Amino acid sequence: MLTNDGKDLPLYKEILPFVNALGLDLVEVRKNETKGGVVMCIIVSRKDGSVTTGDLEGVYNVLYPRYQVKYTRSLEMEVSSPGIERTIKDVLEFPLFVGKSIKVYVPSLSSYVTGVIRSASTSDVIVGDYRIIDKDEGGDEMSIPYDDIAKAKLDGGL
Repeated sequence: MLTNDGKDLPLYKEILPFVNALGLDLVEVRKNETKGGVVMCIIVSRKDGSVTTGDLEGVYNVLYPRYQVKYTRSLEMEVSSPGIERTIKDVLEFPLFVGKSIKVYVPSLSSYVTGVIRSASTSDVIVGDYRIIDKDEGGDEMSIPYDDIAKAKLDGGL
């Protein structure tokens, strides 16, 4: 099942304004502290196109010095794009991927549904030009409540 707490994580809230100021969207932030240091992974996207290496470099150059000072131990930071087949982990990601192809498993249908994200609200995602794979059915638009999504990922193959 999807989580619905990504936007409430303190580190997400802390990094979001910096990423937004660069014209990007923050998809996910992970931090792992070990004896040897701190490892941070930051995933960013752009609604109006592809993320460039310059975008990734910009995020790194803004955030790395800030967190290098904050964490006194060794810091390793990775900044990347979501990729064409990203597994969607939190409901906050759906609005970031409007216009992208998606594949979701819907237990109530006992099937995968593929299509394009047309919109996303706080309770559901609207998938356009959808196909219910196991039933070989489709249509123009389908609303899928987040509570009825077991798995979801971007589908770069569509």
